[in-house]
Amino acid sequence: MNNFHPAHITRATFQALLTRYPATVEAVTRRKATTRVLQASIRGKRGKRVSPPPGQDAELGEEQKKQVEAEIEAYRELDALRYEGLPGVAAEKQCLEKEEVVKLVEWKLKHGIFRPTLLGMVKANQPKTVQKATSDAFTTTGEEAETETASFPKTSLDALVKPLRGVGIATASLLLSVGTLRDPEHEAPFYSDDTYLWLCLETFPGSGQTDSDTLGKKGGKFKRNGEINVKYDVAEYRALWTAVHELRARLDETGDSALGRVSCADVEKVAFVLRHLGVSGYGALGDHETEANPGSKRKRDEEQTGGRKSKKT
Repeated sequence: MNNFHPAHITRATFQALLTRYPATVEAVTRRKATTRVLQASIRGKRGKRVSPPPGQDAELGEEQKKQVEAEIEAYRELDALRYEGLPGVAAEKQCLEKEEVVKLVEWKLKHGIFRPTLLGMVKANQPKTVQKATSDAFTTTGEEAETETASFPKTSLDALVKPLRGVGIATASLLLSVGTLRDPEHEAPFYSDDTYLWLCLETFPGSGQTDSDTLGKKGGKFKRNGEINVKYDVAEYRALWTAVHELRARLDETGDSALGRVSCADVEKVAFVLRHLGVSGYGALGDHETEANPGSKRKRDEEQTGGRKSKKT
């Protein structure tokens, strides 16, 4: 049985989970989009919101199917911006524009829990204020690494939280994550529920705390509505920040150097897969063989691509 505990997970298992991120994101997004479309249909017929019974994908009409696919494609674009496009922009300009921050908040709301008022608050910020706040935050991150013992980016967080409406610790950490993703020495993790659950609350498949029907009754980790019971404050983010960096250091030290360094974004993606392991396809495509012999996957990849190395997720 795989050990997903953050203190014991191997680099091979971590890497196998990481490769399942694209499939997991698509499955989760499809489920959310399908539920929204069906709920809208039911509301239209009954005049009130009702959760559709599971397994109703076959009942989607052609227009509804198109709507679901459009939502999935829109999310793919946001996900690519978050992990690929905007980190490059931030590294080059050392700031983010208002429209880019709005896109990141849209990603955050679709990626996790939707909070209807948050996006409007973020949109109310002035473009120059956003540009200056992100510039100050990204510039300060590198300076803090030289002056603070643990390089925890408290000053950078303040540079975002204090002047920007709708930006708390979690959203500020997302902006810092994007702004530092291309800088491994100073990279900051995003305070996602998934990462906090895995690394700080030690809730993951096999921990005995993953049944959605019972989570709310165990240790006060979840609210009645199923949301994680946290404050999203500096103390919690510091705990997450430390846990992420400890995990990265351990995996980099004990893993295959040919795989490259583990990034904060990698940890975030693996945490997302673990939280949605049931729809990830993990274990169904030779993951266990890969974990036993990490070189076997690279060999298969090279055979399938004519000797070219497959692109790391």
